[in-house]
Parts: sequence; C-alpha cells; structure tokens
Amino acid sequence: MLRLVQLLVMVVGAQLVGQEIRPSFIAAFSVVAAFGVFTDSGAATYLLASDAVGRRILALALRIQLVLSAGGLVAATLFSLLALPWADHMHGLLIVGSLAATQGIDSVTRVARSVRLRQGDDLGFAAGDGLSAVAKLAVVGGGLLAGSIYFVAILPIASLAVLLTMLVLAKRTPLVDSEATPRIRSVLQYGVAGALSGLYSQTPYLLATWMLPVEAVAVLSVILRVIQPMEIAPAVASQQLLPRIRRMSPQFWFVWWAVFAGGGLLLGAAIVVARTPLEILFDQNLTPLLVLSLMACTVPAKFGNYLLSALTLALGGVRSKITVSLCAGFVAVASSLVLLPLVGAPGAPVSMLASEAVLGGGLILAIRAAHRKAP
Repeated sequence: MLRLVQLLVMVVGAQLVGQEIRPSFIAAFSVVAAFGVFTDSGAATYLLASDAVGRRILALALRIQLVLSAGGLVAATLFSLLALPWADHMHGLLIVGSLAATQGIDSVTRVARSVRLRQGDDLGFAAGDGLSAVAKLAVVGGGLLAGSIYFVAILPIASLAVLLTMLVLAKRTPLVDSEATPRIRSVLQYGVAGALSGLYSQTPYLLATWMLPVEAVAVLSVILRVIQPMEIAPAVASQQLLPRIRRMSPQFWFVWWAVFAGGGLLLGAAIVVARTPLEILFDQNLTPLLVLSLMACTVPAKFGNYLLSALTLALGGVRSKITVSLCAGFVAVASSLVLLPLVGAPGAPVSMLASEAVLGGGLILAIRAAHRKAP
C-alpha cells in the first residue's frame, strides 16, 4: 500500500511541476528508491529471522537503520542534484530532500513495526503500513487542492508521526532480553545482503542516470515506479513466510515459487497491455516499446527470486545470499557498462535480466546445499 501511495505522489507531483523539470522529477523518484535499497540495514529481516527478540536487540536495530537512513538521505540528494538537470537547484533540493527524508523515516518505521509481525500480529503489522498510507494520502490530497508541488515538504512530517506511533506500540510490546549481547555484525549481515541486492537491481538504473539523456531515464523511471509498488506483494509475503519456512515441507517450496513467479508474469503482461493509459497518466511517452517489454520480462524473475531469497535466509544461508548477490551485482555492473553505451536504454533491462538469472541460479544451489546439511 505504501508503494502505491509513493506512485500516487509521483503522478500528482509530475502534474504539478513545470514541464522543464518533469523528467528530472520522475527520474529522481527512482534514484531515491535505489539509495533506499542500498541503505537498508536489513534490521527488519534480522528481527523476523531471529529466534528471540528483546528490547536491546530492537534498540540496536533501530539505531543502525537510523544512521544508514541519514546517510542514504544525503547520498540520494547529492546524486540527484548532480546527475539530473534542474532549472533551479534549490527547487530540486527541496523536492529530492523531502522525498529522501520520507523514505528514510519509513525505513526506520518498518523496523519498529516488524515487532508486531514477530509477535504473530499480522494485522498490527499491516496496520502500520495502512496508517502511513492514510497520512500520506491526506498530504497528497492537500497538495492537489492547493496546486503546489511543495506538498512534498510535509511528507516527512507525516512519516515521522507514524514512526512515533509505532515506537510507542513497540515499547508497550512485552519483549524479553536474552543474556547474549546483541552484535552489530549480526544485524548488518542481513543489511549487506540487502545492499548487494541493490547492486544488481538498482545499479543499471543509476548508471543509466549518469550515461543517458534525462528523457530516456524518465522512461525507465516510470516503468520502475509502476513495477516497484507491485513488488510489495512478494516482499511482504516472503517476509511473512520467513518464520514459517522451517516448519514447511520442502515439497511446497516449488509450489510457492510458482505462485510468486506466476504472479510476476501476469503483472508483466498487464504492464505491456496498459502502455497507453500509463503514458496518459504520467504525460510521458514510453518509447521504444522494446524497453517496456524487456522491463516487463524482469518482473517474474524478480518475484520468483523473492521466494528463493526467503528460503535461503530461513535455512541459515545469509553468507550464501551475500556471495550470490555479489556475483549478480558484478554481472549487473559489468553488463550495464558495456550495454548502455552500445544500445542505450534497452541495455538497462537486459542487465537486470542477466543479473536476476544469475541470482536465481545461485540461490537454488545455495538452498540445495543448505537443505542437505539440515538435520
């Protein structure tokens, strides 16, 4: 739901900014999202995968995510201002800085509300997402009525109010500390795996931002911003499966993978069919069609890999996930540097497809190895 609201912010904002900076505004959205992936500490996943969660572990996880989110805010803002053309850099600073701050606060909120899911309260976990979406919808509605892009400056305040609410609820949750002292390295292991996932999923777009004209980057950004809100389905589903996978029969693993990948296939086809409505919605020509089609092909691979990643982590394969992600990241960077200068915008989705294929194959090998070692 939160990513759908982000998509709405992008649609409304694209209508309110001037024509001269619209491509930069659209492209900046995906830049901010990319740095959000890079600076995700993995603390929420760590809390969900841990055998026991106490107050000291929760406090450590929140601090780590807060520090990384602050770094991501600065990095995303600087990258957007330097890589994208802005008619007024102060205008760009306000827009990108507000979007990055909102994302950073939401990342900390995700850690705080993961306690609800850890306690088996699926409804409480989803309620935090819903509360954040409602708060942002109110802000977007006000901005639309006022006809001003400056509504984005209020978004971080709405996110902060939700964060404080979730922190109060987390404080009231009965958590018992174990005798073991929480270690930063244990949390960051999951974060490194997540950051490396950004290496293969986000690097092609970031390199395209540097190497291609902003109009081509805007096309990639629109498609990404349509796809990414839909990724919340496999992301949340895989998170909810994490505590249950160890009790699940291995025969059901392939069934779940088919469900995830099949959902991605349907979404990819829907995106291609909905090309004209998307062009009208964003006031942006999604040409060439080859780029849209290739981006749609990455969706089933992404969705299926969400399930494979959850299986790997649940079986204790954090280091294996890091190794496989590093290999996929290398393929993404190398292929992007070769393909983008040669073929332009189509090079980005081709790089994504290649890296997702390497990731999926590597995770399957890691799962098989971990399953053999399991008692």
